[in-house]
Amino acid sequence: MDKHWFVVRDTTVKTERLLTLVPRTARCPIRPSHATRKTLLQLFLALQHPYIYPVLDLDFWENCGQSYALTVLPFNSKGSLKDLIYRPITKQLQSKRRSRWQDDWSHKYGQKSAGLPISQVQRLGRQILEALLFLRDRGFPPCGHLHSGNIILQNGVAR
Repeated sequence: MDKHWFVVRDTTVKTERLLTLVPRTARCPIRPSHATRKTLLQLFLALQHPYIYPVLDLDFWENCGQSYALTVLPFNSKGSLKDLIYRPITKQLQSKRRSRWQDDWSHKYGQKSAGLPISQVQRLGRQILEALLFLRDRGFPPCGHLHSGNIILQNGVAR
């Protein structure tokens, strides 16, 4: 997937946001329009849950015959569950190389994982399952693209 991420400054609230830009494929069932945007924003507002990361805004954009979907999310410099799992194993490695959200993918995830304590796996697993049950109970289809790279950690909570 040709997804792009940008950290942008929201001057109205003086904070950083994450803007994502994703090309829409011909198979995408969502047709870009003002009505679609309004409906999707209402849907995202209805998904208020402590373990679901919020979508603050979205829009559609066309350029040179290619259609894109844009989303705006809160920026989280701590990274994803995958970043936590693949943190450096030893203190010596931690001092030499801190894994940061903007580091190259192969640099961050090319080494052996340090793993997580069982209590943390249990807590994060429960939070993820509660979010999935919340979505299922509201009629959302199964989430087929859920993985550690798209679970955001915010103050120790999986979202």
